Amino acid sequence: MFIRLYKPDIVHLTYYSKKINFKKQCKIVITVYDLIHEIFEEKFNFRYPKKFKKNYILSSDWIICISENTKKDLIKFYNVDKKKISVIPLAYNKSKDFIKIDDIFLEFPYLLYVGARDNYKNFKNFIIAYSTSSKLRKDFRIVCFGGGSLNDSEKKLIQNLDIDISNVKHISGSDQQLNYVYMKAKAYVCPSLYEGFGLTILESMNMNCPIISSNAGSLCEVGGKAVEYFDPNNVDEIKKKIEKIVYSNKNIESQRKKFKLNLKRFSWELTAKKTINVYEKLQSQ
Repeated sequence: MFIRLYKPDIVHLTYYSKKINFKKQCKIVITVYDLIHEIFEEKFNFRYPKKFKKNYILSSDWIICISENTKKDLIKFYNVDKKKISVIPLAYNKSKDFIKIDDIFLEFPYLLYVGARDNYKNFKNFIIAYSTSSKLRKDFRIVCFGGGSLNDSEKKLIQNLDIDISNVKHISGSDQQLNYVYMKAKAYVCPSLYEGFGLTILESMNMNCPIISSNAGSLCEVGGKAVEYFDPNNVDEIKKKIEKIVYSNKNIESQRKKFKLNLKRFSWELTAKKTINVYEKLQSQ
């Protein structure tokens, strides 16, 4: 209805619905964030209407991917012509404003985990890695921010690993409260098996929080040389990389010195400029 009413030259889609019926009325740009459902369809039994997504992708005049890794995956799964794809990274909120959380738990040294914990997020391997280190268990607690309260299976896993459940805390709150948790953490650990971008890497850098991350998906692309990486399927390596950072002030400071330069690669101004360039290119065709 709105297409017929306003007759736009370009429609930029950021989601896939079941119907696409305005191809002939205007040019279409679509943003593809990741190919998680395709990559992990069998492993995690994802149910996803791929035929609608495929219809959008193949019907679009131009596609924006948020990372080179997403572009690679898009070409692999949908055989898209790379000549009609632009890689335009996302950015982050540069504000360092924070709201203090009055919780005595946060006064003890802790490792931080952010966001959802199920499926490909690989929280399980992080917890197992933590459990295998007598030093980490003794010296650090774990804070999970967002992603919902710990469920029964997570609590059971923690208890089965002989981790004191009182040393694992779930917290939720605003972006400003998350900034506070980043700021107070000894390190942020991102064990994900795949990310189309990895916004939490930039958020952590912005608050000067050391980072130990999976090397999967686009995470190395976003973190650059400023992050310590591990194989997310190798529990022993996860443990060793965490220990390498949290027990070395030298390694922590080495990371922090690289944060500012890495963050310069990402800004919403640059994202907007590159997106406008796509629109102008389409209009000239």
